[in-house]
Amino acid sequence: MDTNQVSLTRTMLNISTPNNQGVNFSQGEVLKGVVQEVRSDGIVMITIKGQTIEALTEVPVKPGQQLYLKVDDFRDGKTFLKVITPQAMEAI
Repeated sequence: MDTNQVSLTRTMLNISTPNNQGVNFSQGEVLKGVVQEVRSDGIVMITIKGQTIEALTEVPVKPGQQLYLKVDDFRDGKTFLKVITPQAMEAI
């Protein structure tokens, strides 16, 4: 299984993916991610668009937790996803 490196810091996910591999995103797209596993080393496995992505998180998450994410920006070969609160989801 291919995994992509993601870092989750407060409200942002930062994903580094090789070209033509991993998950494809469009700016402004809203995604649903599900936390699959939280390891003791701080690595989180999260499923987005049917693919499991390895993430480093600085916020507490639990297995089974759903995260709503908006594709915010593309910079320096990385994709930045913003975590959307349930209140913000209602406004979309």
